Amino acid sequence: MSLFKKIALLLLAVMMVTTGVIVQDGSAAKEIELPAAPTEGAPSKDLSNGQANKFYDNTIQATEYLMRSQSSIAKASSSQVTVSGSTRAYSSVNTIGIDLYLQRWDESKGKWIEIGYIGEFKNINSSIVTAEKKTNIVSGYYYRTRAYHWINKGGLIESDNTYSTYILVN
Repeated sequence: MSLFKKIALLLLAVMMVTTGVIVQDGSAAKEIELPAAPTEGAPSKDLSNGQANKFYDNTIQATEYLMRSQSSIAKASSSQVTVSGSTRAYSSVNTIGIDLYLQRWDESKGKWIEIGYIGEFKNINSSIVTAEKKTNIVSGYYYRTRAYHWINKGGLIESDNTYSTYILVN
């Protein structure tokens, strides 16, 4: 290689280092610090979609009308989650419903805090109700859904809660 080419390459390398094109100290690559994982509840398998399912027919606490309850949460974007759930009865009941809540893990308090009531969803003379709604969140936290499932059949009320596995929204 000629002396001229060596000097040109050396000058090019010096210019790249001094203008910041080549960064030696690693300051361009910063690690994202994740919040500490909750100490209550269960993580979802992929931390983007969480859910809970309960079947009542084969349990000691078998119910007369409540057959299945389900709740879930899914990351829609870095600023939104989709909260959903369903309640199913063995047969048609007077009223069947679900109340959906959004919970966020509070690391300083070491517990889940309800930060939003998503709403009540119900059907009359039906055996199923389903609900789904997107809601805004702040990224950088763990979230989960709490669902209150209920049935009214001739004045008899059966109810239960489900808690989805939690997800991390970044």
